[in-house]
Amino acid sequence: MKIDQYFKRIIENDVIEGAWLFLSIDEETLFNEALDLANQITAAPYIYIVSDIEVLTDSIKNNYQVFDPAIKSIFEIQRLLFLASDEKKVVIIKLMEDLSEEAQNSLLKITEEPPSNAVFFFLSKDENRVLPTLLSRFRIIKIPEKNSFYQKRVSPEIKGILNSSQPLGVYLENFLEEDPVIFLENLAILARDGVLNTLNIKELKITDISGRASVEDLKAILRALEGVKYHNLNPRLQIENVLLSLKNRVRIYK
Repeated sequence: MKIDQYFKRIIENDVIEGAWLFLSIDEETLFNEALDLANQITAAPYIYIVSDIEVLTDSIKNNYQVFDPAIKSIFEIQRLLFLASDEKKVVIIKLMEDLSEEAQNSLLKITEEPPSNAVFFFLSKDENRVLPTLLSRFRIIKIPEKNSFYQKRVSPEIKGILNSSQPLGVYLENFLEEDPVIFLENLAILARDGVLNTLNIKELKITDISGRASVEDLKAILRALEGVKYHNLNPRLQIENVLLSLKNRVRIYK
């Protein structure tokens, strides 16, 4: 479901308010839909975007008020929100993970008692990286990922891991510096679609890979992902353990 479909009625009745947290690992889709929603609520000069400037297009930088993810930016936006105006004002923080703990803390009061004409759209790929005290003030919307996101993110090299007699060697050569959570998420997606190939349920796949994987493979990867993401287990050991368990299993991926 697109964000604007969910919000259509409250926008039409001009009753949208408060702080919202949009969750999705598809950062591009998340931001584009939040910005589209903001444009339905108010005019561009009253949309304040907090983001790493380098990742924004020239069109966005030229048409909206853009701030870098620093605590001084949060203070400046708060000042702008309290300036007298009949216009709605929308704040989009592109990734909450980019804000320091100090900057997140600075949002506590204004999200608890926001100006009457202000709306906050906070975007995140992982709600666990948002301060719990701040998270409790948000209404949370989870956005489904588009299949094309995984098509772009899952590289040929990671597919090669599942088709290698030495998967650990491929990991050490190509992925040692990669975020372990992203690596394991990608591996889980491939294993999931491999299981669906095995079961001949290809209409549910979210990538275009061929080949097969076992349910045991998928469970092992998911256990490692949970351990790294939620229980602070050693990422290197978890990944090595998974990849060693995959050794000598037959799978053909493209």
